[in-house]
Amino acid sequence: MRAESTIIALGRATALYERAAFFQGRSRERLLALAEADELFFRLFPYHYRSLQLVRVASQLSRGAENSTDHLRRCESRMVALLTGVIGAAQQCGDLVLPARPQTGELAFSLWALVFGTRALLNTSVATVQLGIHAGFDVTRDTIALLLDSLGWRPLTMEWDYTATQVRIRHELFAQEWQEALVA
Repeated sequence: MRAESTIIALGRATALYERAAFFQGRSRERLLALAEADELFFRLFPYHYRSLQLVRVASQLSRGAENSTDHLRRCESRMVALLTGVIGAAQQCGDLVLPARPQTGELAFSLWALVFGTRALLNTSVATVQLGIHAGFDVTRDTIALLLDSLGWRPLTMEWDYTATQVRIRHELFAQEWQEALVA
């Protein structure tokens, strides 16, 4: 895998996240749009995604100095800014009232870690054979919905049709990318 193709993949990921963050809808719908963007990045660029996970873990373990040409760090930084922006918007409009803990950054980290871990373990024999997980993307969405409901992020799943929102996101924001992902 050449570095140039990975940089192109990161550019596509950033563009997906940007479009998702500005999806027209409630704050929790915008969060769902970010999750859809990440899933698309994984489906369209699975080898890049997994390679970047390894690079991410290795770079965090070494805690190297920031490099202005570090495309991965810039992409992640933008993704985190968009994620914390959606969480902040939810707080501003009253959809989400966080207690002292978790704070905005902690919730963003927890959501990111949940998705990161799920993607890392997706299709492993422990997940598929021992635990019987065959729909990892669905499990991730359901777990995030449970977490957000437990935090009281409105509207709750019993108050809103998030499946319809997901369909809307896929048609309005990512129709072309979902066509590519289903062909790949």
